Amino acid sequence: MIEAHTDVIGSLLRPPGLLEAQKKLASGQLAATEFKRIEDRAVDDALRLQEEAGLEVVTDGEMRRLSFQSQVTAAVEGFGEWDLDTFLWGEWQSADLGEMLEELVWRIKEANAFVPPERLAISTQCGFASSVIGNVLSAEDQRAKLRVVSDTARAVWP
Repeated sequence: MIEAHTDVIGSLLRPPGLLEAQKKLASGQLAATEFKRIEDRAVDDALRLQEEAGLEVVTDGEMRRLSFQSQVTAAVEGFGEWDLDTFLWGEWQSADLGEMLEELVWRIKEANAFVPPERLAISTQCGFASSVIGNVLSAEDQRAKLRVVSDTARAVWP
């Protein structure tokens, strides 16, 4: 059995080049083949980011999705008109990363009273960018917070 205690659930921030390419594709200024190349590079960069942060399981960062709900609205007939703002809420809360790590370790150890440690994990939950708009967070903040996830896992599950 594979024991992985970290992963990214949800989207990573889309790089500016991908956001620009999405606009150009939509306006007909970019060929689909060129867009695919840019999108593939964004996925490769997302994988590398997570590997460098030390995560045990990596994802494509949802670079190929416009938003977490885009497939739902496209697949469900009668969903109605929607605006991306309808699905967005909250802002990324920043904190001292050292304190964040300590708090996460403490919370996981508290959870050990109810759940065996081998059944616990830590994740980014909804990630950093529920849509192409992203959150109020820099790429460097995202990298640092991914590192906190990885460091927390190493502190709890050496």
